[in-house]
Amino acid sequence: MQGGQLGGQMRSQDFGEQSSKAQAQDAISRFNAANSQSVQGQNVATKNTAQAANL
Repeated sequence: MQGGQLGGQMRSQDFGEQSSKAQAQDAISRFNAANSQSVQGQNVATKNTAQAANL
């Protein structure tokens, strides 16, 4: 009986660890996407300003 409980606890712990890893990776991906969008927006604004000056 204790062996079964230990197995269940180990599975639960492993699931928790995998869930934490997935959440951390998701946070990193969202951070990188937000930064990429910000940089692209700044590049477009700079390009538009340069084109307006050339006109």
